[in-house]
Amino acid sequence: MTSRAIFVTAALLVAGIVPASADSVTGVVTQWNKVTRTITLDDKSQFMSIPKEVAVPDDLQDGDEIAVEYEAFEDGVDSYVSIKIVNKNKKS
Repeated sequence: MTSRAIFVTAALLVAGIVPASADSVTGVVTQWNKVTRTITLDDKSQFMSIPKEVAVPDDLQDGDEIAVEYEAFEDGVDSYVSIKIVNKNKKS
């Protein structure tokens, strides 16, 4: 019984150390608001109030396909991990 309790405790400690996995979404930008740091995608999803610590590509523009990686919780985004251009819009 004692070894089982030690095993369960060890498993819980290891589970607490493992970082939460990030979610990601890919979509086409329909609007990038630099003032509010909000990106709107073609499916109407929005990533709002992106912290300044999270780099948004300087050349991001409407029509670019991007990948947003983030940590999520039940009701939405908890924190942003990265925002990268996957496919640059060829129209200028």
